[in-house]
Amino acid sequence: MLPAVVESCGSGTSRPVGVPLASTPTVTIGGWTGRQPAAIYFSGDAGDIATGLSWSVWGTSRAVGHGTRNELGCVPNCAQGTSIPYPVTVTRSDPVDGRFASIVEITHDGKGTTESFEVPDLGQGACTTASQASCRFS
Repeated sequence: MLPAVVESCGSGTSRPVGVPLASTPTVTIGGWTGRQPAAIYFSGDAGDIATGLSWSVWGTSRAVGHGTRNELGCVPNCAQGTSIPYPVTVTRSDPVDGRFASIVEITHDGKGTTESFEVPDLGQGACTTASQASCRFS
């Protein structure tokens, strides 16, 4: 059983004391595999992108990040619609064989929007940094 005490990582992330970040679960989203993505593309049409993610927890059983969900408003249509930013909380859980198998995305949009994703469909891709060059997709 892991200790309940957590320590802060250099990135502001917390994890159980004595557990190196490298031994915590990774996540595979589309063609991207790693820890603490800066952006997650949940949909292939840019209708749901979580950006600016900062991870407050990346532990052995769950990870919690906060950022902005850019939701595509399809008015008058999706090609001409604008992106509406909302605060978002992304929680990963249920690690299997060293990888998180579940993601819950809660958008603080006043409507209580919650999206759940399970392996193998955790999203279309992710980025390590804000740079598009670090993104990998399905």
